[in-house]
Amino acid sequence: MRLFLAINPGEETQRKLDYIKEEIILKSGKETASAIKWETANKLHLTLFFIGEIKNEIFNGLIKALSGIKLPKEIIFRSSGINAFPNLRNPRVIIAGFKNEDGTAEHLCSEIVKVMGEYNIFTERGFKPHITLGRVKRPIRLSNEMINEINNLHPEYGFTSRGFELIQSKLTPQGSFYKVLKIFL
Repeated sequence: MRLFLAINPGEETQRKLDYIKEEIILKSGKETASAIKWETANKLHLTLFFIGEIKNEIFNGLIKALSGIKLPKEIIFRSSGINAFPNLRNPRVIIAGFKNEDGTAEHLCSEIVKVMGEYNIFTERGFKPHITLGRVKRPIRLSNEMINEINNLHPEYGFTSRGFELIQSKLTPQGSFYKVLKIFL
């Protein structure tokens, strides 16, 4: 079973990011836009921890351990702009960045990391709150001017979360399909 933990930003934020994604497609040109595999609005989520493949035997124990995490009352995310990993000159992933100024998201992630460590599941990356809009299939460059223009058009948006989800990702030739297995509130 291939799993990850994520925060669902809600339909309003998913629609907003889908709209921004369409703006990037229009402003970047057909050739650049076609070099990117864009995520659909219903797949837009903020990943907390990518678990990867796990054996069915540990599934119930993992759910119980995750259920023991004390959740903050709310986690407030504010936009920090459209960007790319590793950068706009050599993008691999187009992202909508977010910030959580009171540290509640970072604290939740550290609690998740502790639970995962008990199951010898570790992450190679630190937590950088973002939502993936698209994955680059072949080399492109994104214009700083275009990204700045889009960021200036959409300076303030965000969402509030009260929990997180355990999601199964099934890989198929048509792409990945997600199924929410458990919601932690």
